[in-house]
Amino acid sequence: MDNIFENRHDVVDTVKYSIYRDFQSLSPGNSLTPAQWLLAAQDFAAEALSYVSQWTSEYIWHKDPFTLSVEQVEDIDVPCVRGTTRFGDCLEDEWLIVSLLVEITRKYPDAVVGVNDNDGEFLLIEAADFLPSWVDPSTSENRVFLHGGVLHMIPIPRTPAEIPLYPSGKVSLQRALAVVRGPAPTEAPSEIQKVILERLAGYPGAAAKNMHNAKCYIPHKIAHILHHEPALVAPAVEAFYTRDPIAMKACYKMEQFPPTTNVMTTVRMNRPQYAQLVSQKFHPPKPFRLPPSTAKDFKYHDLGMKLACGFEMLFADQHLQNLSEQSQGYTVESYNCKVDPGWQAFQVRLNKLNYFRNELPGSKLYKELERNAQTQYLRTKPQTSSTTLSNPIDRIRALLELPLVAEEDLSQAPDMNDRWMEVDPRKLDELLNEQNLKFPEENWTKLDRDDDEMSDMDDEDRRDMEELAKMMGGFNSFVEKESGIDGALFPNEMEPEENSEEDSEEEDQHFPSRRTGSDSKAPLRFDESRFLQTMMGVLGINPDDLGQHNNKGATERDSVDEDIFQKRRKDTRFEELVSEDDNDAADRKEDEVMGSYMREMDRELSSSKMGSTFEKVAPSTSQGTGDDEEAEETAPVDLDLNLVKNILESFSAQEGLPGPAESILSSLGIRLPKQKARSSQRQ
Repeated sequence: MDNIFENRHDVVDTVKYSIYRDFQSLSPGNSLTPAQWLLAAQDFAAEALSYVSQWTSEYIWHKDPFTLSVEQVEDIDVPCVRGTTRFGDCLEDEWLIVSLLVEITRKYPDAVVGVNDNDGEFLLIEAADFLPSWVDPSTSENRVFLHGGVLHMIPIPRTPAEIPLYPSGKVSLQRALAVVRGPAPTEAPSEIQKVILERLAGYPGAAAKNMHNAKCYIPHKIAHILHHEPALVAPAVEAFYTRDPIAMKACYKMEQFPPTTNVMTTVRMNRPQYAQLVSQKFHPPKPFRLPPSTAKDFKYHDLGMKLACGFEMLFADQHLQNLSEQSQGYTVESYNCKVDPGWQAFQVRLNKLNYFRNELPGSKLYKELERNAQTQYLRTKPQTSSTTLSNPIDRIRALLELPLVAEEDLSQAPDMNDRWMEVDPRKLDELLNEQNLKFPEENWTKLDRDDDEMSDMDDEDRRDMEELAKMMGGFNSFVEKESGIDGALFPNEMEPEENSEEDSEEEDQHFPSRRTGSDSKAPLRFDESRFLQTMMGVLGINPDDLGQHNNKGATERDSVDEDIFQKRRKDTRFEELVSEDDNDAADRKEDEVMGSYMREMDRELSSSKMGSTFEKVAPSTSQGTGDDEEAEETAPVDLDLNLVKNILESFSAQEGLPGPAESILSSLGIRLPKQKARSSQRQ
């Protein structure tokens, strides 16, 4: 029963990481006491955070930052350093953390790191195409680590000589760490290493590309809060994005952050957070007065209104309010570290480790490093919990007690272009080509159109016509294609392997009638003399002996047999010609009958409600005007036009959600942009 609930506290989209160091090897000759182990782990956690801050000081995490805390592990006798980060919809946070862990293992050669998320060993999932056959979720536990800047996989012994080197079956954490640090090779295969390195290319420095600066009008208090702690934009955006009707009640009055004090400033956030704010259709509450949507600065007012509502809902969150009121622990803002001897001793050790990186006291980086160190120190106190330290309400209250920052001191960084939110058709085509989902060019049937008609179209209309032509061509080629015994094959599926050329040539030599192509329609030929020689050879008859005994009267019999054979041959050929004429006549008669049936059905459907829904071929201009109505009623249905119309109607009715039209188009390798589908449907 305990196993059922052992992961009940797991949160979706969360990455967990553990760093194991052998502190005993760093102080040879001296056996460390448990207290010394704890101090060494605490110093390492603070030092590691200081080391990675060169990449994370300006980074805005989506939900939780990269943190390290000292914990005791049951499987090993010494404490380790662990952390947990919720990355939510921002996968860049997860891979940034992996790159930071890789950098830590490069700086500290004895460090061994284990990292996983809700999916398990996601590093192995990334390289799933190159994994050995023995790897599965049950055998990979305590076998995958980061060490020395590369990925390590403890293999299962395959020979008796490998049994002393690698553990078989379930492996303990203590044994796994010893194997990774030992002399036995445990580095993952080069193909797996290549996939991981390609995914981490440019990291951790490349994480700066995930940042976005956006100008907006926000209340002066919020601008003051973000000026001191830009990371608080993350819980505010999360509160706005996950709002419910109860949380929306706080926005009806905007008591804490009234919009009457709005100021212009630049807010730094990550791209997913910006997309979550911009993409939401949100009607402004009553306290807000936004300019018309056609105004030049409407975007700034709309974005600031959403962000202000997020802070208002965050500050009014009852759950966070309860945590703040019920907590008996310390916070960085409320605890006076300067009078604590324990903090003073911890700060001395940090100075010896060059934790502050020669920064002057009072500088921006020094204050940030000092706050991180104080957070790390308070985590070791039994009255303090990680929830108390990360409660955004307590941090907001502490910042609001400070004097408001002057408006001219607020950030006025230039607004960044948000073109990255638009989907580039070329990049989409490249992605489809990489996934082998796009038809080869020779399989597409091009649209039959006149150059005069195309001359009046712009580039966008031409692209639309080409997309429609590809759609019709893809459906036609799929429908007309013959299916095999296993069913129809979609364009991105492989054809079954045919017989090799050598087998075909060998069959052609022994069985000439089995040739393919134009030769397959050739009539069968029977060589009488060759057949007779073959039969005589099988029966063991000598042709010379047979000729000596049957010389007499042979000429007469041969002439008679030849006449009979020629006569039968002529009669057979005549019967074949007569049969072919009869078959052709029957086929023509059958086609005429079927055509008459189809015309009668067309006339009946043309007068019904169902028939009026079909698009028909336009009547020719050469017809008389008196028969226009009748010609229009009996005109044949335009199959291609109806196909495109029905597909676009179905695709538009999905409203961006999965549906049959999207599934069919995806199977055929066609990717129809949602906006284009809607615009085509409106036209």
